[in-house]
Amino acid sequence: MPEGGGLREAVRDVARHASAVARLQGELTRSELRSSGLLGFGAAVFAVMSFLLLTTLFVAALAIPLPLWLAILIVMLVYMALAGVLGVAFRASRQSGVAKDQARITMATLRSARSNAGGDATPQVTAAPSGSPSASPPAPLVPDAQGSHVDGV
Repeated sequence: MPEGGGLREAVRDVARHASAVARLQGELTRSELRSSGLLGFGAAVFAVMSFLLLTTLFVAALAIPLPLWLAILIVMLVYMALAGVLGVAFRASRQSGVAKDQARITMATLRSARSNAGGDATPQVTAAPSGSPSASPPAPLVPDAQGSHVDGV
C-alpha cells in the first residue's frame, strides 16, 4: 500500500490485485483442462489398444488347438454375447417402474401444456396413470420488486 495514498488508493490496489488473481486463476484452469483433456484422450487410446491386444491374445491362444478362423469366430461370438447381455442390462436399468411413471407424468404434462397453449403456462397433472399420487410441476419463480425470486403461488 503506497504511503499517503489513503483508503481509496488501497481499495483500488486490492481490486486490481483481485482482478489479476481471478484472471490468472482462469488461465490456470484453462491450462489444466487442456492438459487433462489430452491425458484423457491418451488414456482412452491406450485402453483401446490394450483391448485390441487382449483380443489378439485370446485369438492366438485359441488358434493353438483350433483353426484360426474358428478361434476368431469364437472370440467374436463371445464379444457379441457380452455386448448383448450388457445392452439388455442397460435397457432394464433404464426402464424401471419409477422411470416409466415419471415418463407418463411428463408426457401428460406436455400434452396438457400443448392443449393450454393460449392459457395457463403451468399445466397441472391431477392423476398419474399408474395409481401413484397426483403430481404437479413446481410453481415458477417470479421476481419480486427487489429482484429476488419468490414462488409464483
